[in-house]
Amino acid sequence: MNRIQDYYVLNCLDLPTIPWKEYYHSTKLSKDILWTIKSEKNKKNNTELPRMIGVTAKEAKDFGGKLYKELGEGEMVFYYPYFFAIKSGIIDINYDRVAIEAVKDDVDNLVRRNNVDMTMIFHDDDLEIFGDQDFLTQEEILELIDCAVKIKKQCAADIEYGKNFLLQWSYACYTSTRKQPIGKKNLMFHKVKVI
Repeated sequence: MNRIQDYYVLNCLDLPTIPWKEYYHSTKLSKDILWTIKSEKNKKNNTELPRMIGVTAKEAKDFGGKLYKELGEGEMVFYYPYFFAIKSGIIDINYDRVAIEAVKDDVDNLVRRNNVDMTMIFHDDDLEIFGDQDFLTQEEILELIDCAVKIKKQCAADIEYGKNFLLQWSYACYTSTRKQPIGKKNLMFHKVKVI
């Protein structure tokens, strides 16, 4: 799946996700925060597509206008606020268990650098916690568990058939033009993979 397909699936699962929007010439962007702007093609592998991440409103508008002029069939330009990740992780759901891994800052610390601050594994009614048991707050743990339960219910047929659902999440907030976190942190899912 490409990024837009990920966001659509996450929306269909009724999970909090990145508030992306399609870019048009008339799009107005707040000058107080940083932005991410990307082009998207209707293909599975979009790693080479032009994008700007964590840029000012003016840079995003200039780049978006350029991309918009170059759009081809099946392509779109989309944008969303650039987020400052405070905690991130993965939820891995299969028939036998749910595993939640968490790491400080960006999810790349987990998936590319193999850092883990906390792991929770749920088997039936049993819970095992590894690492820093206080890394996630009680409220964050409950929110992540609620999301995992929702996915298990909505995707029960696929899970019973043996599919695994891997979801990347972050507790993040907007980023000021000075590259500082601003506003309230919120849970958002940004990638889903079904194996």
